[in-house]
Amino acid sequence: MPLTETMVLPQAEAVIRPEPFLRLVKHLCAAELGDVANAAWALGLIQLESGIYPRLDAAKRAGCIERVAEFLGLDQPGDLPALREADRLEGLAETAYKLFGRGWRSVTFRTSGSTGPPKRVTLPASMLIEEIAELDTIVPPSRSISAWVPGHNIYGFLFSVLLPSARRAELRDELQAPPTTRVERLRAGDVVIAYPGALNRLAETPARWPADVSSTSAGAPLDADAVRTLFAHGLEAIVEMYGSTETSGVGSRRLDRSTFDPASIKGFTPLSFYRVMRDASGEPTLQRRIVNADGTVTWRVPPIQDSLVWADDGRFTIGPRLDHAVQVAAVNVWPGQVVRVLCGHAAVADAAVRLMRPDEGGAEPRLKAFIVPRSPTADAAALETALRRHCAERLHAEACPARYRFGSALPRTDAGKPADWT
Repeated sequence: MPLTETMVLPQAEAVIRPEPFLRLVKHLCAAELGDVANAAWALGLIQLESGIYPRLDAAKRAGCIERVAEFLGLDQPGDLPALREADRLEGLAETAYKLFGRGWRSVTFRTSGSTGPPKRVTLPASMLIEEIAELDTIVPPSRSISAWVPGHNIYGFLFSVLLPSARRAELRDELQAPPTTRVERLRAGDVVIAYPGALNRLAETPARWPADVSSTSAGAPLDADAVRTLFAHGLEAIVEMYGSTETSGVGSRRLDRSTFDPASIKGFTPLSFYRVMRDASGEPTLQRRIVNADGTVTWRVPPIQDSLVWADDGRFTIGPRLDHAVQVAAVNVWPGQVVRVLCGHAAVADAAVRLMRPDEGGAEPRLKAFIVPRSPTADAAALETALRRHCAERLHAEACPARYRFGSALPRTDAGKPADWT
């Protein structure tokens, strides 16, 4: 089956068109060749586009094939042998497209590890089809989509694979173009799929946006001053999404140039397949509707890793992260608690705490801390001494960070998510 055909999926009249599917396969292989945790997969992408796939050694090519099969759920007898027959990237995509078209059951993502150990998350096709049908009504209408994000994470899959497919929209891949070049190539009425980091950086340039161009954003809240500048430069609207790999989309909010007021930004509105219930203590709890194979409906609490602060209008804002315990010397330690203690010191503006990687901490890794001092001229050595004493007076020994690093801002990925540091 040539990749120029459109594969109609059986769970509804949802489709994945050839162009975004090929882009997706390319990004999956690049992620396997690079290190998706630190975005070095882009190097793999550049290599793939230079025609390296036929020259990959057997182990690397097998890794690409297995990554594509895992993501698409191609686990039937004969699937892997069929994929191995492809001697070029386009052939791999054509075969995967044909196999995928037998019936879409699920997609398996790999988390980046920005907020915990990397893991695999499998989401059913019915859930994603239901979601994209609603997102199609939330994102401003357009026949052309400019994708500035990769397709193999949950945000990119929804907005640069499923959305252009559902709309039969033209998909233009601008992932590797410089930020100002991306804007120069836009056409009136385009929808941009972007990370907050890219939008925040564009606000620092004089780039002007064509008429009626809107953007989506996900991963972290946008800077309000940056939004004001983007609107002043012609951007029409921004749809911000809240969610995660584990939950997919949870809520959205739209910011419009004509009505934007940084002082009165409203919270996120839950997507329509969520409901808010009260738990035994009277606290609001979000539940997602799950339609089972037999047609029955189950309501489940999604694994949201942030606390949600609810307003009377039914919208929510993002509160402190609900950190999970890690083990230090066989003792449970809560990084969020350590952050609160560190931020309680008068000289600390912000802090992040993580468990050291095995290559950093040896057989028994300890906690490490990244500190943003209130004063840019603070003496790092003196502040570290003070913070060690501050923590020792308030935390048990296992919870006290063993290593400190200082900087002007907490490390973040381009998507605005917390990043690791060395």
